Amino acid sequence: NESSDRKNIKQTIQSFQHSFRGNTNEKRIALILKINGPKLNTKNFISVSEYIKEINNEVKSPHPVYLLYGNYTNDQLNALYNHPKIKCYLSLSHGEGFGRPILEATLNNLPIIAPNWSGHLDLIPNDSDLLVSGSIKKVPDDIPHTTSNSSWFYPEINSAITCIERVKSEYSQYHAQAKQIANDNLEKYNKDTMFEKYTHILKEY
Repeated sequence: NESSDRKNIKQTIQSFQHSFRGNTNEKRIALILKINGPKLNTKNFISVSEYIKEINNEVKSPHPVYLLYGNYTNDQLNALYNHPKIKCYLSLSHGEGFGRPILEATLNNLPIIAPNWSGHLDLIPNDSDLLVSGSIKKVPDDIPHTTSNSSWFYPEINSAITCIERVKSEYSQYHAQAKQIANDNLEKYNKDTMFEKYTHILKEY
């Protein structure tokens, strides 16, 4: 349901549909949702599918939303990141840790639209105009593994729509920026660099 939707699927779909409303060339425009989690079973798959349909029903003539569900191999994920029809990585998550999928997306030269809060900000330039603004609020009481001090980020949907429209209208510019981010992250997060950091920290012990 919406209150426990940490990945913020609802606003992700709403932002996408609003950004491309009125564009009748539906064969060229679609949103792909790659979803994984602890409840990988038929019941959960049906529940997620129905949730997506419910959100899409709010829109007149919605564009396609495809659900990729479950565990994928590294080769499958790499093929997805590099598919010529995949143009951008969009996340409106309420909160992340390190944000590995976002790092993987940056390394594959995809422009990143993501919240201006949480761990993935280490992977994206602070001056990026594709960071979605919003507010930090207390996590709902029914969310497991949280405390009374836990907070989530709530993106502003208008900010998300603006970011999507920026990528849509100036794709060449943002793709070029994505290539530079890929080079920077490859230098900062490759195995040799990380091993040197661990060595420097652990040598004191």
